[in-house]
Amino acid sequence: MRKGKDTSPKKGQRNPIPEKEIELILFVADDEPNSLKAKENLVEINRHYFKGKAKIRIVDVMEDFRKALENDVLVTPCLLVVQPPLRSLIIGNLSDPNQLLATIKFKE
Repeated sequence: MRKGKDTSPKKGQRNPIPEKEIELILFVADDEPNSLKAKENLVEINRHYFKGKAKIRIVDVMEDFRKALENDVLVTPCLLVVQPPLRSLIIGNLSDPNQLLATIKFKE
């Protein structure tokens, strides 16, 4: 019996699309420089690694501070990883994509 063609990425190849659903909430403070940089970096990470498939929500704590408090966010920028289900917070402007990729265990 012949099996179907193996389409899984080979060693050294980037996984083209995440195998699991990714949902992220980025908490920012208005148009502060690190908040703007975090937004830019998150858009680029989503485009490059997740092929635009991650669900991203931006929360400006200047407009909705309660949402930040409900999620234990005390500094910005801060990224909340909602899905995959291991809840994690990443603080900073996301200039190192490996921090997010390691958190969600995304295999490149």
